[in-house]
Amino acid sequence: MTEGRADPGLAATPEMRARGPKDLILFLLAWKAIFFLIVFASLAILPNLFALEIYQASFHWPRGAPPTVWTHLSAWDGQHYLFLSEVGYNPSQSSNGMFPLWPAAIRIAAPLFAGSHLWSGLFLANAFSIAGMILFYRLARERLGSGRAADGALMFAIAAPGALFFSFIYSESLFFFLAVAMMLALVRGRWWWAVAASFLLPLVRGVGIFAVVPLFYETIRWWRSEGRIPWVRSLGLLAPCLGIGIYFLIMNARLGDPLAGFDVQGKMFVSQRSVGYLFGLFPFLRSLVDFGSFHGFLDSSLDRAFFLIFVASLYPLWRLDRRLFFYALPIGLAPALTSLMAYTRYFMMAFPVFLVLGSVVASRKWWLLRALLIGTALGLQVYLTIRHINFYWAG
Repeated sequence: MTEGRADPGLAATPEMRARGPKDLILFLLAWKAIFFLIVFASLAILPNLFALEIYQASFHWPRGAPPTVWTHLSAWDGQHYLFLSEVGYNPSQSSNGMFPLWPAAIRIAAPLFAGSHLWSGLFLANAFSIAGMILFYRLARERLGSGRAADGALMFAIAAPGALFFSFIYSESLFFFLAVAMMLALVRGRWWWAVAASFLLPLVRGVGIFAVVPLFYETIRWWRSEGRIPWVRSLGLLAPCLGIGIYFLIMNARLGDPLAGFDVQGKMFVSQRSVGYLFGLFPFLRSLVDFGSFHGFLDSSLDRAFFLIFVASLYPLWRLDRRLFFYALPIGLAPALTSLMAYTRYFMMAFPVFLVLGSVVASRKWWLLRALLIGTALGLQVYLTIRHINFYWAG
């Protein structure tokens, strides 16, 4: 298949239904409004569901503070990011396992919200996720060549259970926005915009270093087409490495050890993630079949189901656009190899998968299957959202 054109086997209809920016923004704002309506309705209907013992046993900020209604909006990792945005990195803190760009963004924007880091984080998370979805829809239309398929891809992305984290103080929104921007820039031939986004990605999440893979593939395509690679252009390949290098400098300056964050992830987090696990095939296979609960910490059947969906999408994605394939492959594979814990959330970062999901059921004859899949995904998202805001495990 020639890249730059949609695969006719995936885009089931050639129609190009226009969806203007205004309609798209209104739709996405409605998505957010309905989401938070469900959140506050659940808090009113189920006031005694809050897991106080889990809250007290887990890291929370401010320390020793009793939970309030706003605690529901900053559960789990949100507490770490608020601590980092207000206090910063400190020795012997479990929060040191988080990457710096997201809490820095919260801190920078806080003065716009009367100094409230909570409201700054909530606003940025929702703003970045809306912006990311707008870019994702544009990418879907360009790569699938079908308005109906692009609509389906967007709906699957919004309905996926892991999309709940796009509305809370998690780094997923910023990573999603930057990653989609990078891939859209590559597809449109805007190399330096892609390079700029790839530089920032490793400062949001460690897996962002794999942004170098689609950049390298695009460089090889350029070389095959033009017969040479301008040295200035080849410097762009260093951008993700420069980003992770700056992360190491920050950790060394604040904690005296460039690897302090990785040490925390390996010792203080339940998943005990380690870069070394990337090369352990047998531990991964053992973990893959070690499921015993619907959605527990380490033995979640739901996490493993989404990993299988990711694997099943790889071949159609290869046929669709190999730039997107080489982005999704390491981004979706690395979290699974290090630990399948929270894969339902990490699955969202392998967003090209949603192009496949949207396109294979784009035909009108698949409307019932499409409705069932999206409805099931939304039901799971509501269920996990209610768990999350009450300090039960969601991902």
